Amino acid sequence: MILYCFITHSLNLEKTVERVSKMMISLDVDNYVIVTGSDKTKYEPNRKILFIDCNDKYEGLTEKVIKTFSFIANSNHFDKVTHIVKLDDDIKVVNKIKNLGLSDYLGIINAEEVNREWHFGKCSEESGLNSQPYSLPYNPYCIGYGYILSRKALNAIVRNYKTIDSQKEFYEDLAVGKILYNSNIFPTNAKKLILRTFKSDDHINIQKPNNLITRIFRKMFNNK
Repeated sequence: MILYCFITHSLNLEKTVERVSKMMISLDVDNYVIVTGSDKTKYEPNRKILFIDCNDKYEGLTEKVIKTFSFIANSNHFDKVTHIVKLDDDIKVVNKIKNLGLSDYLGIINAEEVNREWHFGKCSEESGLNSQPYSLPYNPYCIGYGYILSRKALNAIVRNYKTIDSQKEFYEDLAVGKILYNSNIFPTNAKKLILRTFKSDDHINIQKPNNLITRIFRKMFNNK
């Protein structure tokens, strides 16, 4: 079973629930969950909302996603899940995913160094991160608006998340890529699948017009 996992935050929860529920009904897909930060971890299956005890700000996204994966990997509610499709809350699923192939980690791969100031203006003021460029090394990873993990990859993240410092790795997609890299699981480029399956309802904030992510976003979302 493929589980579509939409990551949002408390201020955007109700809007996301309304939009995603309508979208998934139109696709005749019932296997999805909407994840938000909270002060207590709990799952409400009737509303398909997973509340995660975590920092709900931008800089807490890595913590939120890792705790989400841990909950799904260990919960009886999700014991039939074979793959997770991790999605940002502004992504629209256009087509059902039917054939995932044999890879454990699929998405649009970024193998280049990107904007180390991408988080500026997104983090909370108290974090002090809005003026501190990201300083850690890169390795290839799948861009975070939409990527796919097998149960094997999910279990590897839960088992090996301590191989990174989640407080310093505030780029969630890169953090996941690093954990999997440390687990000898490497990204597979599913560019055609991703572009055919997902699109954005909202604009993407592009800060540097020459990096790889910008080129992909422009092609995918028709930004000018």
